[in-house]
Amino acid sequence: SQSLRSRGGEWRLLPSPKELIIARAMSGGDAILKLAGEIRSPGALSDIVALAAQSQWKGELVLLSEQGTRSFYFDHGIVIGASTTVPEERLGETLYRFGVITREQLEKVIAASTETGKRLGETAIDLGIVPAEQLYAMMARQVEEVFYSAVHVSEGSFYFFDRFDERNIIRRHNLNAGALLIEAARRMD
Repeated sequence: SQSLRSRGGEWRLLPSPKELIIARAMSGGDAILKLAGEIRSPGALSDIVALAAQSQWKGELVLLSEQGTRSFYFDHGIVIGASTTVPEERLGETLYRFGVITREQLEKVIAASTETGKRLGETAIDLGIVPAEQLYAMMARQVEEVFYSAVHVSEGSFYFFDRFDERNIIRRHNLNAGALLIEAARRMD
């Protein structure tokens, strides 16, 4: 009941089995929940991604786990973007982990970004630390790395909505879901 207190407002109950309650906020927009479920083992998300890709769905796949929230954006079954609240998966950490910037440069970019209110990547370009084309390539790499981490989640829940807010897509990528799944499976071995 404590977790419900932070979710004020009006809600409507959706028809559901007796051992499950599904409620939608009345102000929650008009996105349709196409698919939802629980993750109970590593790799389980692969089936959901395969279904979305083969069915050429457009929408947002949201994964909630202990680590944080990850969203993947699909357009005709192609992964076009991702977002994450997991600190280790943020763009700055991706740039650092793959040797594009040093820890000192990352701290400088974060400080400048915080001061100006600009996004981290935009700030890195403005400061001349990362060329735009290299940043764009690393943004695609970040989407891939977030995807690989998400597939390894062993406990959580997922929700696939039939649409997404275009403002969440900073830069569109065209990442083949099948290729991402193959690499995710390789990394699990």
